[in-house]
Amino acid sequence: TDPFEHFPQYEPSLTHMDLKDVGVAQEANLIVLAIVDVNRSPPTMNLSAPLLIHWANNTGKQLLFPHNTEHPL
Repeated sequence: TDPFEHFPQYEPSLTHMDLKDVGVAQEANLIVLAIVDVNRSPPTMNLSAPLLIHWANNTGKQLLFPHNTEHPL
């Protein structure tokens, strides 16, 4: 799901290598999605390992930010 919809202050730090891995030079045209665990009560969103997706060239990767944690929705 879109993490910015639930946590507008969320700012994942993308590196040059992250952008290169998905085949872009800048952050435009990228989508960041977060995994939601609906088996918890309340459901939680994992902001420490979002998905970085570039739809135009069908590439993506999972990022890892150890400083973030799961956040209740």
